[in-house]
Amino acid sequence: MNQQEFYNLGNEVIDYFMEIWPVAGTHMGVHERDSELSDLSEETLAEAHDKFLDYHRKLEEAELQDFTGEAEIDHQLLHHNLKAIIREHEVIKSHRRNPNLYVEEVFGGVMSLIMKDFAPLEERLTSLLSRLKQIPEVFQQARENLHQEDIPPIWIEVSQAQLKWHRGFSPDCCRGWQQSIFLTGPRHLKKQVSRQLLPLRNFSVS
Repeated sequence: MNQQEFYNLGNEVIDYFMEIWPVAGTHMGVHERDSELSDLSEETLAEAHDKFLDYHRKLEEAELQDFTGEAEIDHQLLHHNLKAIIREHEVIKSHRRNPNLYVEEVFGGVMSLIMKDFAPLEERLTSLLSRLKQIPEVFQQARENLHQEDIPPIWIEVSQAQLKWHRGFSPDCCRGWQQSIFLTGPRHLKKQVSRQLLPLRNFSVS
């Protein structure tokens, strides 16, 4: 793999990462999938793991002797990031052990659409509504994936605290920027958003 092929691979890795983690994409200014949450099913996560293993294998074929100094640094950054992603799935196993993976996916997906005015309000509320409709599926994936006996108690405590705080997110109790979203947004979207917030009160990690 020469230097140009390496950068092509790097762009492919980034594009794939944004594809499977759309909430992270929203936070980073990539808005093609603002209406989606991640598919956190065991099968999909395993497929992604295999994909990252393949990317890492290809990265190891790079001919570093022909790289510029800057390209060598970029190679090391990509190498370490891929190793971290692989280790997350194989060793840390957050999808089986950390309830907060699912809590943060849901609420990060909500907050990322209303904290910044990167698009017209109606457009962001439409994306928000789409993400809210996917919340029950994410929580169902959490119930299927998490192994209760493997969850460290502190991670349960953290997730419970996060849920307690986030459940206060509603049109009736919002203040500041949150309140302005629900006061100025289109009425039909506000009603639908309010309705879709209800499932957040029914998820438990204990």
